[in-house]
Amino acid sequence: MSRNFSVDLTLIATHNNKNILKILETGRKIGFTYYDHEIAKTYEDSPIITPSQTLKKILNAAEFELEDGPTVFINCGDSNFGFLSFHDDNHLLKCSFWGMRPIIRKTFEENIVEIDFEFYIQLMLKLCHGFAIKHIELGEF
Repeated sequence: MSRNFSVDLTLIATHNNKNILKILETGRKIGFTYYDHEIAKTYEDSPIITPSQTLKKILNAAEFELEDGPTVFINCGDSNFGFLSFHDDNHLLKCSFWGMRPIIRKTFEENIVEIDFEFYIQLMLKLCHGFAIKHIELGEF
């Protein structure tokens, strides 16, 4: 059974069109390609979408309180992963990377090879540059 990981970042910012679009446009500038999620398709077989189209998909999911989709796939360099944006109980903006493939690993002290959360955290921080951070969480599911 494969392990799945997530990086969740809660910002001190309102979950609204302007803030989400700013994050998505920053992603495009740092090399993200957004793919529309289609059931039973890999990201390579899904259509490429613009930050504005991505925003519409994210807002539709938030309207129906779907914390697990619809998802937008992201490709950045040699890695791809899912991206969600939704709000917490206080309507603060929350962003999540999950399902990283291939998982970027690193050799740590004592020759332990494990997921390189530092890479994903730094990528999330670049994506959300300019926003104050309330909370960051790492997960495995």
